[in-house]
Amino acid sequence: MSGETEADRRARYLRVNRYDQVAEWLDTIERFTAGNENDRTREYALSQMSWLDPVDPADPAHPDNMLDTIGRQLLESMTRYGIDPAPFASLRIIGTAHTDVTAQLNQYGDGSALIMVSDAVFVALNMFCRFTTIGIAPAVVPEVFKRLRYLRRASKRGSVFEDEDIISWILRYYLIGQRLEGSGGQIILFLNPREEQIFNALYASAIRFVIAHELAHRALRHSPERAGFGPGVEVPACSPDQRRELEADWLALRVVLDDWRRQIAGPANLVQDMEVFSVLGIVSSLLTLHTIEKAVFVRNGHTHPSAEVRGSQVLKMAHPFAASIVSLFLPSLQRIADRASTFDEMAALLDWPRIKAGPYDIDRDMPRDHVEFARYLDAAQCMPRNELLARLQRSGPAIANGSTCLRDGRLREGLRAWNLEEADIEAIVDPSQALTFHSLVEAVRDGWKRLPLTDPLRDDASIAAASLIVENLRADN
Repeated sequence: MSGETEADRRARYLRVNRYDQVAEWLDTIERFTAGNENDRTREYALSQMSWLDPVDPADPAHPDNMLDTIGRQLLESMTRYGIDPAPFASLRIIGTAHTDVTAQLNQYGDGSALIMVSDAVFVALNMFCRFTTIGIAPAVVPEVFKRLRYLRRASKRGSVFEDEDIISWILRYYLIGQRLEGSGGQIILFLNPREEQIFNALYASAIRFVIAHELAHRALRHSPERAGFGPGVEVPACSPDQRRELEADWLALRVVLDDWRRQIAGPANLVQDMEVFSVLGIVSSLLTLHTIEKAVFVRNGHTHPSAEVRGSQVLKMAHPFAASIVSLFLPSLQRIADRASTFDEMAALLDWPRIKAGPYDIDRDMPRDHVEFARYLDAAQCMPRNELLARLQRSGPAIANGSTCLRDGRLREGLRAWNLEEADIEAIVDPSQALTFHSLVEAVRDGWKRLPLTDPLRDDASIAAASLIVENLRADN
């Protein structure tokens, strides 16, 4: 097409590809939930995908149009800070049908650029903002005495949540799938109408910050061809001291907070609450990234600043009132993120009976085999070293030979014994490449297909093998 940039071409291709995949996902959900007596779960699952439905791409609520609208609003705010609008003339923003939680800026030789936000970003932010909503909602009721009573109770129990363990397990259920397959299921956490209003504010702020972060990389003329908000971007977006990521955070924070402040009008207490929601939404986006990095990635490819460092910068730039409230919530949110994303022998495994008996409004009629299988997969990822080795030694001579090599620290030899492709072996041992746990499991399963195995292996064998590889990689570092 005449006058079409490289970003335009890539966006056009991705849009068509995405529509095909979304249509397939919707059809899968319809078939999977057909006949499900729990209409509430079915309606929620469809609603989570139906907003991506490609039937009417001209609808302002369609994600691509929503991203464009948010991008334009943020760019207007950036120009008020003296940012040159020229680099954004050929920039496009698009959603992609990817299950990896990532948003990234791709810059091309013709000067155009494309920001790609995966659908999984929306899902992950949605979930974390729901948790945050459950914690903040009682602290922003209109009655001052109720706010104070809630904060006193939270202080006494040391948490803003009635039960942190349950919230962390709900998040963990999602992470189990993300870690093993690159896409996670959900235990649905329902909100009442007032909580939904708070959630909408948090969620909007979280999404705006993700997009603003990518725009900031472009505005600050950060040089790599590719820069990203999510983990695993092959070309580092930051220097070794992580200066560039913090610079992008700083500009994104200024823009998002400025944008909110211009839009909010009303009583002082409403303005204060909206500032709190905006800051909490930003913090939720940072903790979402932290959680995914810790749970899913064996190696990130490059290092983002820690959630603590990035969160500290947020609080310094926020209004003192908002900073004081958000600082009360951060320890609880960080504990939940860390518990949910820890997969080792010290981890607190998924406990469905506790979740089901807890105080939160969830789908208590989930199929029993789903949650039991999730618990089985959780336990398989958290075996101590001696159990990992014992499990693999019981899997036949071909598997046992490779596990013996890994036990002795001979990683390459063990991977070759398991018949992994040489390209996969190099990707696994190369410290400069991003590496996910599910890519390890997939590489092991592919290699084992070519081994002379007499009996079919259960899922926990390949998970145990991937876990043993991770131990070797960490020992080498």
